[in-house]
Formats: sequence, C-alpha cells, structure tokens
Amino acid sequence: AEEEQKRWMWMLSLIALQSIIKTGILFSFKWKSQLWRMERR
Repeated sequence: AEEEQKRWMWMLSLIALQSIIKTGILFSFKWKSQLWRMERR
C-alpha cells in the first residue's frame, strides 16, 4: 500500500512540476515581448 502511495505522490508532483514549468515559460514569453515592445519605441 505504501509503494502505491509513493507512486501517486511521484505522479502528482511530476504533473505539478510540468504545469509550473509551462506557466513559467508562458510568463517569460509575455514578459520578453513586453520588454521588446518598450525597447522598439
């Protein structure tokens, strides 16, 4: 039973990590485009 719990924790943490990374990439892209627009002026 404990092994199963560990595996579930692993999967959940992996999914959370992926979503965090995706959000971070999207955020950095938006931030960079904003900076780029400001520099273009």
